[in-house]
Amino acid sequence: QKSKSETLYNKGMSFFRRKNYKKSLSIFREYVLKYPKNKLSPNAQYWIGECYYSQNRFEKAKDEFQNVLDFYPKSSKAPDAQVKIGIIYFKQNKQQQSLLELKRVLKMYPDYERREMVKSLIKEYR
Repeated sequence: QKSKSETLYNKGMSFFRRKNYKKSLSIFREYVLKYPKNKLSPNAQYWIGECYYSQNRFEKAKDEFQNVLDFYPKSSKAPDAQVKIGIIYFKQNKQQQSLLELKRVLKMYPDYERREMVKSLIKEYR
């Protein structure tokens, strides 16, 4: 049987997949508030960022991805959040900052499974 926290998390993901970002956002916010130390908390925080990103609200998204790095630096979502911050800077025409953020991923997360993707983004953004 699923725990209450897992059920709530899955509900947030379900709304996200259906592109109901507003509903997904409120569920993930509730999750992070109710279960700040849970194993899925870094993921919920990451998806808050994705909700804003999907609505092209890049400044808000960047803040939320930064929260993943600040509050869950050791989580598996930290490098993903770092990549997203780099992508957002690029979308905001801040190429130098973008490259800096993406290179930071390669330096800080040597075992990151999406290293090749990050390298190709760096090449593309140069």
